[in-house]
Amino acid sequence: MFETRDECTRWLKSHYTGDPQAYAQHCKDLERLALDELKMFVAKKQAIIAADEAEERLIDTQAEIAANNFMWQLKLKERYEQKREAEAKRLEPQDRRVFETAAKKYGWAINEAQFDVCRRAVGYGFTEYDLVEAVNAGKLSMAAATPAQLAQYAQERAEQRQDYLLNDASPAELRRAAVQETQQRRAEAARQHDQAQIKHREELDARVGYPALPLENLQTGEKLDSRFFVGCSNDTMRKYIRKYGAAQITKAVRERI
Repeated sequence: MFETRDECTRWLKSHYTGDPQAYAQHCKDLERLALDELKMFVAKKQAIIAADEAEERLIDTQAEIAANNFMWQLKLKERYEQKREAEAKRLEPQDRRVFETAAKKYGWAINEAQFDVCRRAVGYGFTEYDLVEAVNAGKLSMAAATPAQLAQYAQERAEQRQDYLLNDASPAELRRAAVQETQQRRAEAARQHDQAQIKHREELDARVGYPALPLENLQTGEKLDSRFFVGCSNDTMRKYIRKYGAAQITKAVRERI
């Protein structure tokens, strides 16, 4: 604490923070104050300065804590992403085998785009059951295999089956195989009927002369792909079918992956 008027006055002048134009009047006001009043003025000013410094330290501490927390969260996210990428890479060969096996079984196209769609829809480390359930629930739309791919699948199955029947099958299995072949022929007939229906629908739509289905909604910019049509409402689906025809919508669902 200062003991003289001169000490108090010098200190108060050096710590003046008011309007610069009022500084001269401030100095005159100090000259009129008694020593006790100057000491009280100094004590009050020092208390204000101490409070401001404490508040600044608190703000700095809070800012540092917030920054540290942000960096910690960022590192956690980075570690999670690294772990997720590593797990995805580790499971990729397994997922690819499951995907290709299911695709050959159900007549789906095998390509990188469709494989990536499967992993995004059902996650990594999926099973054939997961894929089928996702398709049945409408969460996943699988493009059909091309005729060439279907022929390849059939050839592979026939070769594997023939090899098994010739080398490993028991009499009971041979009898079951005969029954299964009959069922498969029926299923193939049903598939061909479905393809014929699709072709017929395309021919009907061509006669109507529907405009070409654009790649995206011209007003909103949203892509008119498989994900859009699988997730849209029934009213929206009907609107697009009325405008562009069922054949184009079906083709978009199957091919715009």
